[in-house]
Amino acid sequence: MKNNDFIHELDDREIDMMLKYVPAYTEDNARNIKNKFEQKSKMKQRKFSFKKLALAGVAASMVLVTTFVYAEIIDISKIYRIIFGENFKYIEQHIEPLSEINDAPMSIQSEYDGIVIKLNSVINDENALRIFATITDTKGDRLDKDLDFTSWGLNKGHGGNVSIVDFNNKTKTATMMITSLGNDHQGKATLTLKGFSTGRELLEDLPEKGINISNILEGHKPGTIHQNEVWKSGGGGDNHKIYEESRLLKSNEMDIKFDNVDMFSISNMGFVDGLFHIQMKAMLKDTALVDGYYINAKLVNAEKEIVYDSTSRINFINDRKYAYESNKKEPHHEYTEIIYEGVTEPEQLKDLSLVIDYMKSPRITKGNWEFSFMIPEKVTTEFHVGREILINGEKLRIEMVSLSPIGVTIHLPQNMSGDYNHSDVVYVEYEDGNIVELNQSSIHTYESESTLVFEGHIIEIENVKGIIINGESINTSQ
Repeated sequence: MKNNDFIHELDDREIDMMLKYVPAYTEDNARNIKNKFEQKSKMKQRKFSFKKLALAGVAASMVLVTTFVYAEIIDISKIYRIIFGENFKYIEQHIEPLSEINDAPMSIQSEYDGIVIKLNSVINDENALRIFATITDTKGDRLDKDLDFTSWGLNKGHGGNVSIVDFNNKTKTATMMITSLGNDHQGKATLTLKGFSTGRELLEDLPEKGINISNILEGHKPGTIHQNEVWKSGGGGDNHKIYEESRLLKSNEMDIKFDNVDMFSISNMGFVDGLFHIQMKAMLKDTALVDGYYINAKLVNAEKEIVYDSTSRINFINDRKYAYESNKKEPHHEYTEIIYEGVTEPEQLKDLSLVIDYMKSPRITKGNWEFSFMIPEKVTTEFHVGREILINGEKLRIEMVSLSPIGVTIHLPQNMSGDYNHSDVVYVEYEDGNIVELNQSSIHTYESESTLVFEGHIIEIENVKGIIINGESINTSQ
């Protein structure tokens, strides 16, 4: 299965802008993990913000961080400290060095054209397999801090992402965490990589002087279509109902070019069900672009002050054949419908123009790297519950809860990703009476199964007395 989600080191402003387009996965798009801003989980934090964790998403504890001291052998403990915090030593005892897992034949290092990738260690949690690795350029200068895998696959799990933990320019080495999602990681795993990208760049607030929205809309009555007429590949926003139910503009009723970028154009614009929509068209002709393109448009006045920004987006393909592996690498168009909930009347658009943000295309390095290793046992203990617990404001019969050093997982009896409000509160109670809130929550849905994951603190599992879910205590000390 291809695991192609893109993650690179963004600043807080970039993250703020992009986080509002992180949707919850549905049964349909979980099988086609390929848009940069699709996420396996929709995350929310209480009391304080972990924006970079949210963008990396899916309870993978993604980190984008500082600098290591490199020698011939990287100090892997420093990686764990940055990812898991000051209490990393407790987690480290649960992380398996790959060379010491067992005696089965393995291939944990691979070289192609001077690019050497080595898998160092792995931890198998309830909802994700995390692989810690390094990639070094021994011949040239083809790596950077924005490195991402463009075409890769692991024969376990159902999707995932790559997070660059550090890039050392002197040694030309990147340290990364590869995350495969799912709870079915066991046995021998094979990992393949066919290429990587570098040089992604987010360009912002580029003025489009020649686009006068009022003039374009004068006399234009756009056609509309329903979402069931296209293949929706991603999107999201503040209003989940709009993302799920909004009608779309009919594509290609316009072809308005941009001054700042050739890859995108405006395919249509107008009002749909009382809200202003702009439909962007992207010509995709490279694997990396399929894995993660991005464009946004803001409405500005004559002084280039932002008057309206988009609130939702829907990414889709008109021809469904390009949604599948056999065709998706062929040159084709994808569409992004950008919706402005604050614009409900044409008069609001008078004298407004556009500025755009878009992701600059990366450089692609192709190759062939292959690995195999044995997956260690999960660091998770399961506890039977068998009673009703208040979840998301309603009583649900919960059969099982899982506990690991990384977090608590609640296995749900139904798919709740569509309306989960992140209001649930989970604590870990220790034998000494100390109670710690797990204040980072995420919901995972794959096919018909949903799980709630609560993290935020390393859990010393042998000292846990119980788990408290919305006031309901579950004894784990027996």
